Amino acid sequence: MLSSLETTFKALLPAVGRFLNGEDKTNEGYHAYKAITWLYKYLVTSHSEHLANFMRELAEADKIATNNGGRGYKALMGYTLKWG
Repeated sequence: MLSSLETTFKALLPAVGRFLNGEDKTNEGYHAYKAITWLYKYLVTSHSEHLANFMRELAEADKIATNNGGRGYKALMGYTLKWG
């Protein structure tokens, strides 16, 4: 699980950095940031609704990334489903 978390954070951090620096024009970084906050809440509380919210935000970030020519985050969704 730890390697999956590391992979998830490494993939999301560039978009989150753009969001935090005010350089996120597509809202991909916003959704990546929200995904990380929901993931944190899930890890702390083990409430499944937090994991569902993480997946929703990850899917939104993936949709934006792929629509703008990026690789997206679909591979991360498979990692996350193994945790549940």
